[in-house]
Amino acid sequence: MCYLTELYGFLRLQAIGRTTLDELHGAGRKLIEDEL
Repeated sequence: MCYLTELYGFLRLQAIGRTTLDELHGAGRKLIEDEL
């Protein structure tokens, strides 16, 4: 199952990179803040 966790992390980073401004100010912003 480890590969699923790694894949999820990779997809999350890709999603943050492609997210819209609205998403950055919403869920995407929260994800980034959680990483800091």
